[in-house]
Amino acid sequence: QGDYIKVGQDWSRWVAEDLFDEYYLWFPTTSDLETIGRQVSQMAEIVAGRRPLVAEISCYHLGSIQDPKRLLQAARRAKDNGADSVGIYRSHSVDQLDLWPVVSQIARLFS
Repeated sequence: QGDYIKVGQDWSRWVAEDLFDEYYLWFPTTSDLETIGRQVSQMAEIVAGRRPLVAEISCYHLGSIQDPKRLLQAARRAKDNGADSVGIYRSHSVDQLDLWPVVSQIARLFS
């Protein structure tokens, strides 16, 4: 199955047993849109709408998405593949990179 499942996390069982209020997929060093889409899609299939699914995209870490256009594309990819919302990791990086306008665009995607 998906990359998250490969590291020993039994998402399917956890969802079936209703163990969590929501599920986060964190992409700290991922800038590949295909990877984001694939992993969100895999988790959305497992969660099947039973709990909120959040895709947390970083603009802080080395290898993360720091370009406004790509950040918006990543958020769209997450939404199109089943994310209920998108978080952006770290606000001070949003300040430093002047990403607040794109954060507003991302928020509108989910409103």
